[in-house]
Parts: sequence; C-alpha cells; structure tokens
Amino acid sequence: MNRIPGSTAFSKDILAHAVNYQMQFSPLVLTPDTYIVPEHKNKVKQLNQTLIQKPINGMKGKGIKIGTVDEIDLNMTSVVQIYENTLLYNKHKFDLRYYVLITSVDPLICYYYQNGDVRVAKKLYTESNFSDPQIHLTNGFINNMNEDANYKTDSGDFGSFNTSTLFKQMESNPRIFGQHNINTTQLKLKIEEAITKTLISVYPELVHFSKPVRLHRFPKTMFQIFGFDLFITPHLDVKLFEVNSNPGFYQVNNIHPNFNGNEVVSDALQLIGVRINVNESSINIPVLNSKDGNYQKETYTKEEDLELIDYTSATIFEKKCVQQIMDEETRIGGFTRIKFENYLNEFRDGTVLTNTVYKIVQQGLPIINE
Repeated sequence: MNRIPGSTAFSKDILAHAVNYQMQFSPLVLTPDTYIVPEHKNKVKQLNQTLIQKPINGMKGKGIKIGTVDEIDLNMTSVVQIYENTLLYNKHKFDLRYYVLITSVDPLICYYYQNGDVRVAKKLYTESNFSDPQIHLTNGFINNMNEDANYKTDSGDFGSFNTSTLFKQMESNPRIFGQHNINTTQLKLKIEEAITKTLISVYPELVHFSKPVRLHRFPKTMFQIFGFDLFITPHLDVKLFEVNSNPGFYQVNNIHPNFNGNEVVSDALQLIGVRINVNESSINIPVLNSKDGNYQKETYTKEEDLELIDYTSATIFEKKCVQQIMDEETRIGGFTRIKFENYLNEFRDGTVLTNTVYKIVQQGLPIINE
C-alpha cells in the first residue's frame, strides 16, 4: 500500500514520546505508562509492576517480553509499558484493531473504518505464566500460526471477528465480559476519541518528518492506512497499545479469517478517488486539479481575519483543501471522517493550514458547483 511522508512519527518510540508529552495538556489518559529504553532505564528500574517490553522495530509479536523489571532486557532498544488489566471476552484477553486512513498531512485529513477487527488470545487469561504468549498476546501470528480458516480459542469461540459483532454481544450478553451492563454508544465515542487524540498527539512529529516533501500538490496522491491497536479496560475506558504502520492486509485476512481486510482496502481506494470496477478489473483515477495545473499558489487568510473566516472568504488555496474533504466524503464508504474541527484547541502545535481549514469546516461545508 501507499505511504505518506512522515509516517516514521508512528514508530513505537516517537509515538510514545509524543503521547507522553500530549498527556500533559489533555485530561485523557491515552496509553498505559510508557517508557523508552535505554533512555528511561533508571526510571524503569524503580518500577515494581508487571511490565511488557516491545522492540522498537518488532512485528508479528516477535521479541515481546512480559514480567518484572528483572525479567526484561533493559539494554534492548524498546518501549516498556505497565502491563495493565484489560476487559476479558469469555475469560480471554482481547484487543481491537481499527484502521485509520490519512489522505493529507497538511491540512491533516483522516478517517477511521467503523468496523474494526477484534483479536482474541487463544488461551484462558491468568495473571501469571507470562512466558506463554497465547495467554497474554492477541497477535494472530502467535495464536493462529497455521492460518486456520476456522481458528478458535480454547473455549471454542472464534479467535477473530469484527467490532459490530462485539458490540452486539456486549448489548445482548454483557456477562461474558464480566459486566452487568455495557453502554456501547459511549464505548464507541471513547474509541473515536482515543484515535482522534492519538493523531493530534503525534501531529507535530508527523509534520516535522514530512518537511522534505511538498505536501500541497493537487490531486493528493499520498495516503496510508494505519492499524491502531486499542484495548478496553475493566472500567470500560479505551487506551492505545500502539500504531502499526504496515497492517499487512493479505496476512490479516489469513490469520484473522473472520475479518475482511479487503473491504477496508477497497473502501480506502474508493475514498481517495481510485474507481474500482471489480467485474471489469478497471481503474479510473479522477483528478482534483486546479484549473491552472497541479500546483495551487499557497496564499493564506490573514491571522486577524481567521475568527470570521468561512468558505466564501477563504483563499483559492484554502478552498481547494476544503474541497478535498468534500470530494472524499462523497465516497466515504465504511469510513468515518475524524472531525478535528471539534478539537482545534487541543493541537499543541498544529499548522496554520490545518487550523484554517477546520475553522472553515466549523461553519459548515457548502454546496458548490465548481
């Protein structure tokens, strides 16, 4: 799949720094307490909780260690988190993978796929035996190594399914989650908020690592799908484990047979403007060009005029950015646009263009014929 410039910002260590810094400004606790090793080695030595250690460049669950500070490797370049209790599904650990599509870095334009992937650990959960990854990790490469299309947990439940099924089970039978009642409407809002605030947290780093690339060319041809790995706490809060910049949809379909990653990819391509006719195997790419070519002169509204800005008073360049949002929303499919216009005060270092575009969006998207 395609990649956006600056995706390095989502690596485990840079993301951890960004989220830790953002949580100084936001009341929402986005992640478990997180440390970078060896940078925070001395702090980690003082911890007496159970820890989970992940190599910075690790994937497929490889190299993960769970245990006390004496049982992890403080010399390995890694991220170390407090190993928190999670909500259980029929006494098994589970987490959520939500797919986030970024179609523009500046202004920041993002969507998340409403139907995420639920991943269930194979073995019954116990607060011990940390050496057995099939108890404590939900990664399909660990729990479904044989790529079994009928993969199930030791309790006979499917080891993967989509979040729409999860929410239905929460509503009809909350006891399998150890709860008397679960408000799924509230839970969905918390999931969206966790995704939104993670993106806001890492945005300054995303822009920083994107600087060598010209970001304001139309049509926008750079996009990327990320996997946001979340978990639900026993108190029904939502936190982030990590972000995967290479979700690997072919492999996801094999190891999580009850989740259709093809739908995510298909809807993402449609949203960005790649028309796919499966029957005819044809692809048509529409353009969102300015009338005088691919590059639009970058002119901005004066700062003193921003408070009263709307679409009609915006510059042609700013209008073009708003039009991208409008154009993509006509093909939104199973995605939901992340409404940054509701969070402008939480950007600790947003760009002028992101701020301007979402001030315009706050006034309502116009109906235009251009």
